[in-house]
Amino acid sequence: MYYKKLHIDNLDEIINQSRFILQESGLLSFDGSNLYYPELPELPLLNAFLSESGLDDAVLGVALNITSPESSMPIHVDTGELNWSLNIPILNCENSQVNFYTTSQRPRSFSLPNGVTYLGFEDEAAMNLADTALCKDAMVINVKHPHNVINNSEKYRVMLLIRLNEEFDIDYFDDCFSYD
Repeated sequence: MYYKKLHIDNLDEIINQSRFILQESGLLSFDGSNLYYPELPELPLLNAFLSESGLDDAVLGVALNITSPESSMPIHVDTGELNWSLNIPILNCENSQVNFYTTSQRPRSFSLPNGVTYLGFEDEAAMNLADTALCKDAMVINVKHPHNVINNSEKYRVMLLIRLNEEFDIDYFDDCFSYD
């Protein structure tokens, strides 16, 4: 399983409040594509959702993924003690997607010009597109499958990534949550 779209009753309110708080705190900086783990201010509606869903104990960390206009990131697998990420669209996500790939290649460490390292693939052209998810919806994605983001918009795209620890059980979550 690559991803599951989530139905969250008050998703629009969560997005609007989170976007406002992140903008007011100066965390939405558009200097280029970036993945970072800032010290986040209190996001009351998001925190209430995480608590009500039983996810607050599974949160390993929260990241912001900012993708430049009309760009894509390399195909990669996420590192660290997580298999799943709860992704919440924050800004300009309607024209972006996450693609998932299959390959027989093993990932290896690469470095970006800014010094960030990631686990990528030598021959991306040889990889097979397996599935695509539009980023306009909240979703849980399996970050250990090769994937990348494509932003087809002329604006910066911002996604809030809630990294779920290794104890997060997608099967338990399946039984307790409604999906679109």
